This record gives sequence, C-alpha cells and structure tokens, in this order.
Amino acid sequence: MEKKHVLVFIIVLITGYTFTEWWQPLIKIEVPKVPITFSGKELGQETQELVTKLQENVFPQLKTASEEFLFSLVNIDNALRLSIPIALFFILPLASYQGSRLGLHFLEKKLLNPQLILPNSSYGRLDRIRRWWSQYKTPFVILNESVNKKLDAIKEKVKVIKTAINAGKSLTYDNLLLHGPSGTGKSLIAQIIADYSNMDFLPVSAPSLLQSGILMSIKYLDQLFAMAQASSYGAVIFIDQADLLFTHRSLLKNDPEHNKVVSHLESLLSKNSNKYMIIASTTAIQRIDNAILPTFNDHLEIPLPDILSRIKLIAFYTQAILFNQKENTKLFIDQARTLLSKEYMIDIAQQIEGLSPADIKNMIMTIRKKSLTTHNEVPTQKIVSEAIAQAVEKRQTLHHYQSLRPDPA
Repeated sequence: MEKKHVLVFIIVLITGYTFTEWWQPLIKIEVPKVPITFSGKELGQETQELVTKLQENVFPQLKTASEEFLFSLVNIDNALRLSIPIALFFILPLASYQGSRLGLHFLEKKLLNPQLILPNSSYGRLDRIRRWWSQYKTPFVILNESVNKKLDAIKEKVKVIKTAINAGKSLTYDNLLLHGPSGTGKSLIAQIIADYSNMDFLPVSAPSLLQSGILMSIKYLDQLFAMAQASSYGAVIFIDQADLLFTHRSLLKNDPEHNKVVSHLESLLSKNSNKYMIIASTTAIQRIDNAILPTFNDHLEIPLPDILSRIKLIAFYTQAILFNQKENTKLFIDQARTLLSKEYMIDIAQQIEGLSPADIKNMIMTIRKKSLTTHNEVPTQKIVSEAIAQAVEKRQTLHHYQSLRPDPA
C-alpha cells in the first residue's frame, strides 16, 4: 500500500472515531416509539390473520416512524453539526499540501529571484512533507568504482559533521568542488549528498546568477547565503557551471565588474560555516580563480564512465526505457530483447568509449523514438547502429569545441 493511501486510511479512522465519540451525541435525533400489538392470543393463529394485522397495524407505523426519523435527521441544526467534521476531513489534507506549495512559492517570490533556485530544491519541513507525499526518491547514479568509494567517504563525513554540530560541537562543513566532463552526474551527486545527510538543497546555476547584471548577482548571492544560514536542517548550496562565476581573474582583464563578483565570492567563501556547505561543479577547473580553489576543502573528479560502468549504464537505461512494459508494446519489448542481448551490450559499451552517462541515456531514448516512427513501431539493427554512431559523433563534436576554450595565462 502506498504511503498516501495509508495516510488517507488513518485520517478516515480518526475522523470516524471522533465523529462517534464527540459529534454524534450533538445530533438531535428523536425516533418515535412504535407500539406493535397483535390481537392474536397465541403464535399458532392462522397465517392470514397475522398478515392482515401486520398490514393494518405494523407496516403503516413503521412507515411513519421511518419518515419522522429522516425528517428529524435532516434539519438545519444537524446539517451544521455534520458539515464541520466533513469539511475538516477534506480541507485539512488539502490545506497541508497547498500550504507547502504556497510556502515554497513565498520563498522563491519574496526571498529570492524566482529564476535563481532550480526546481529540484528542497527547503524546510513543508517541502519534506511534500516530497514524502509525492513518494520522492533520491537520484540514482552509476559511477566508476574508485569514484564511488570517494563519494561514500564524503557522504559519511558530511553526516558525521552534521551530527556533531547538532550535538553542540564547534565544527564546520567542508566545501566540495566536483569537476569533470559534462553529463557525468555532478548535479545528481550534490543532491545525493544533501539527501543522505537530510540537509536542505539550494541549487543554482552560474548563468542565472549573472543574468541580471553584476550588482544584482552580488545581491542574489547574499540572499542565497542568508537563506542557507537560516536553515533549520543545515543546507547544501550547489552552484552549477561554477567556472562561469569563479572565473580566473586573468580572463577578466576587460571585465572589472565581474572581478567584483569574484572578490565578493572570495569573501563569502573565506570562512567555512556550521550552517551550510557549498558544492560547486565545473567542466573546466582550470578556469577557476586561484584564490577561490583553496576555499574548497575537497576536490572530487567525476570522469567519464569506464567499460564496466558503461555496461551497467546501458543495461540500466535499456531496462528503464526499452523494456518498460507500461510504455511499450509486447512486440516492441520482445524485439528489443532479441536485439540487445548481454553480449551485444558489451559490444556497444566498447564502441561508445568517451560517452557520458547522459549521452548513453540519450542514445537509448533515440533508439526508442526512432523505432516508434517506423511502420511496425519496433527497433531494428539499423536503428540501433545509427543511434550509436550519432551519439559518438555528438560527443566528439562537443569535445572539439570545449578544447577551443581559452585557458588562463
């Protein structure tokens, strides 16, 4: 049984008990006593006589009693008394859900720019209730084994530090810099760390911070850090594409205003906090200013997946996208299983070296989309081969353009 179904069942039980114990005595129901008499002297009288007496004496009185009972129940006084528990039964759950939405809306509208915090944020108790109600699950990532071990150690460290801070010890969180190629799961890793330690998650992207000008960027940064400082759970501030914000000053010679942002960030990051930690991600660590880099106590490189991780990723997304019984027909799934055997998955993994997890997911989705445009709406070997070639070409093009970005002098 789903959580929300259990919650509704409990509410029904509580409401029913409350109604029985408290509200029911308030309902003024007067049921008239129905005198039922038989003229016969013993049960052995003729059946016809008994039926006649029932029709003449009992049935009319039962009808009258039923009508009076209903009229005594359906009156304004009782209606008002009954309407209150019924209204509460429907209004309270709705108010709790809508209240959490309004609270989040207020935070985004009044405290921060609506476009600043990304949609997957989590802040405060109401948002936790909303996540529980919607059966939220922590994101899932497939990483190389060596990266997994380092990530597990960081997650445990953050959790231990939070426990110690809550116990009154004078500790601070260590900031974390995630770096590696695009599409490797850096944003998901930040969210996993926040979820693992039950901390609020405040994700922003550097372009959204810079979109309104330098002065407004500084204002938004101050508001973001103030929001994290006010968190009751501790917060993870996640800054995506951080190299655009923490840009090396040698690349900003003709942009003194951006220099002000870098200097302001340096002052914000100069001291670690016991209320929040900062996780930043970048695809170009060499572009981050030298004064900013030391403020991140931990650096974790998220490389492209190795052969074992690519096999796992292909199997995972194939199962979720191509073998999905809710989304695909039996004919589609049978054909996909025939084509994408375990041996062929290993062969594909060898062909797509250099692809990120996001690239692999998109490749599998391309296979499904192209298959649905065919006459039979099933995957073919040609479709699979074309999707692989397209994914490899796209990654090579992206790598080429990224290599043209200037490095700091």
